[in-house]
Amino acid sequence: MYIKVFVGALLPLVGTTVGSLIAFAPFKKLSRGISALLSGFASGVMLAASVWSLILPATEYSSLGRFCFVEICIGLTSGLVMMLFSEKYIAEKLKNASKERLIYFAVTLHNLPEGMAIGAAYSAYICIGDESLALSAMLLSIGIAVQNIPEGAIVSVPLENMKSSKAFINGILSGVVEPVAVILTVLLSELLVPVLTFMLSFAAGTMIYVVLKELVPDFSDSKEYKRGITAFFTGFMIMMSLDVALG
Repeated sequence: MYIKVFVGALLPLVGTTVGSLIAFAPFKKLSRGISALLSGFASGVMLAASVWSLILPATEYSSLGRFCFVEICIGLTSGLVMMLFSEKYIAEKLKNASKERLIYFAVTLHNLPEGMAIGAAYSAYICIGDESLALSAMLLSIGIAVQNIPEGAIVSVPLENMKSSKAFINGILSGVVEPVAVILTVLLSELLVPVLTFMLSFAAGTMIYVVLKELVPDFSDSKEYKRGITAFFTGFMIMMSLDVALG
């Protein structure tokens, strides 16, 4: 059981590491076409995962019955508010920082709730023991890992006078917060049982925020939007199909 959790916790960091390898590449930048495909596919996977891996399971674990939507709406709203205020706080603290530094902290910041989302999904698996929940959590982790590839590339492009090796390490460090958040959330899983519905919907709220703010604009505002939209539907249908068929 815990081996699955460990693997799921590390996958997003693997994605960040793969993207960070751009620090050693001669071109130093992903093409817009590849970036649109990755962002579109990851956003589709993550949106479907937010519904079938987080929100729908949250309805089953709620003790409010048909009024479980109240607890879920509170969780979704809390996730949204947390992301809005945390980004505002970071922006105020770094208002005089360079654009590259702002991007770095923005990426690192939203890696935290992504890790919490994976941890919440695995917490549900540990608490309930249903293997289908383990699969949903793993698929969610894979989707986030795919999304982390372009993010790792963005934060790993060497700045002026910066060595490629240092830029590569910086990229990896931006993703370390995710497995840490996964493990901490899972370690607290027993304490989270009474608030599992809230935690799952809270994680879904943060995930949907990331999709809408970071990923959708990345492919919809480019000339490659058709590729991005096609990849979005592909990722969404794959994730939805797997969750429905195997869940």
